[in-house]
Amino acid sequence: MSIDFVIAKNIDEGKKIDTSVQLEEYISDFLWKNRSILESDIDILIKIDPYNHKLFTHKEIKKLLIESEFLLKKETIAFLENEFTKQNVNKDEFIKFAIDLKNMCELALKTNKTIVSIAD
Repeated sequence: MSIDFVIAKNIDEGKKIDTSVQLEEYISDFLWKNRSILESDIDILIKIDPYNHKLFTHKEIKKLLIESEFLLKKETIAFLENEFTKQNVNKDEFIKFAIDLKNMCELALKTNKTIVSIAD
């Protein structure tokens, strides 16, 4: 079940927005399967409920920004390299998700807006 992240004032507005950063189910599963290694660095991402919508606070958006930056670190990518292959995860799509989420977090913080995750 994929999750869409959107910049919105509230959940109702978020449901109407078409432009999103999508956390595909296979990437979410990949993060979950590697949670023992990554958990403290990506705790918000692995705890998102795919069945419920969520309005993120500015504090949580700052944490999401840190988490997306962590996923983009050369050391993190190098560490996960074998897991990408073993778990059949497209590394470029993984990196694109992290970049897009990072950019969205920066925009939300810069414009004093919030992020909503919309469950499938």
